[in-house]
Amino acid sequence: MPITFSANPTTELEAVNMMLLSIGKAPVNTLATSGINDVSWATTTLYNVCRDVQHTGWWFNREAEFPITANGSNQILRPASVLDFAPSDRTLPLNERQGMLYDVKNHTFDLSVGNWLQGGVLKCDVKWCFSFEDTPMAARMYIAMRAARQFQTSAIGSQILYQFTKEMELEARAELERSELKNSGTNMFSAPTRNGRIFNRQPNASKNNAWW
Repeated sequence: MPITFSANPTTELEAVNMMLLSIGKAPVNTLATSGINDVSWATTTLYNVCRDVQHTGWWFNREAEFPITANGSNQILRPASVLDFAPSDRTLPLNERQGMLYDVKNHTFDLSVGNWLQGGVLKCDVKWCFSFEDTPMAARMYIAMRAARQFQTSAIGSQILYQFTKEMELEARAELERSELKNSGTNMFSAPTRNGRIFNRQPNASKNNAWW
């Protein structure tokens, strides 16, 4: 496969080829190649890591006060492509169970019992799950490097290669965290708790809520 320079963000194919190169395998021209177990394995690993990274919650996949309309039974179901969600009003006694919100005070999925709905709608904070190529460049590089490290560890388990890919993963993580600080509209003075969590490699948190 000829090597060409691309000024565009990292593609899914390029990410998988990074993973293949991490175990000394030749890159491929397409992911739609049948009979190559390494490609299928690498692609699956990339998808899993992509989902796991986004579950942490970053500026590009968090959305506050997203309106969710209840179904005919007055239930609020988790929307498609949403990894995690919770009522924007954290004082409401609602927890996620079985893919929907459960009223722990009135012991029911029917949110009309506690009058939690406003016009059949509940505003929630959500974490979306985007495809690899729908994430920003900083996220793509971190996902690719983390997936490469996991793939290499599972495939050959070389301690030397592990250390090399681990260092690349940490560099990519640092760049993602810088992008988080730049894009989330926070600074050390307005959100010291959130920034402290980032610098100490802890899950993201807003200045008011650890979930968010």
